[in-house]
Amino acid sequence: MDMNFLWYQWDLIIITTLFIIIIFIFKKIYNFIFIIMTIFSYIYQYNGKNKSYFSKYKDDRKYFFGRILEMIPFAVIGFLLSYSGIINFLKKYPLKVIITFIYFFYFIINYQVIYISKGFDYHGIKKFIMANCIFITFEMFPSEKFNNKIIIKIIKQITSYTAGIYFIHIKLYEYISNYIICIKQRTLKGCIIIYLLCYLISFFGILIFGKTKLKHLFN
Repeated sequence: MDMNFLWYQWDLIIITTLFIIIIFIFKKIYNFIFIIMTIFSYIYQYNGKNKSYFSKYKDDRKYFFGRILEMIPFAVIGFLLSYSGIINFLKKYPLKVIITFIYFFYFIINYQVIYISKGFDYHGIKKFIMANCIFITFEMFPSEKFNNKIIIKIIKQITSYTAGIYFIHIKLYEYISNYIICIKQRTLKGCIIIYLLCYLISFFGILIFGKTKLKHLFN
């Protein structure tokens, strides 16, 4: 198996393990520790030390180690959103929340109001804010109220193969970004193309390996 592929998987395992250890050791103040970790993460992103230190590695290890610090704020906000139950509170005002976050997302993405740090993949608070805007906006849709079987089936089909898409998308980007401009420029159109290609690869992967243990690479 491609060693570079394995690097991309271990960062999530390390962060998960780190969170478990912190929760176990700091039973009463682990939320505070997570917030401090987030601030620390951005300090070392914006002062350039995270980028400069791990860039000395010549292979994909620099992305593996460098991305860990960049991913911590995303892991922390995901944990805190679940822990606090704020999503359930926001769902009381879905339309207001959706309109607010769509406009806020538009403002952030179109105007350089936030300095962008240099990093590996998840660097900078801009990406952090944009990711949360998208997540919370989609959380406001009352999907649990959909009773139409056809719509439910379509949604399930569209959201299938999440494992395959996650495992494949980085390597696919590396292979085809030099041939498709919108992918190289990391535009929304390029993102959709990458998603569709990963989906198709996973779809055929399930058709071929669906009766073996290899199916877990795709579904």
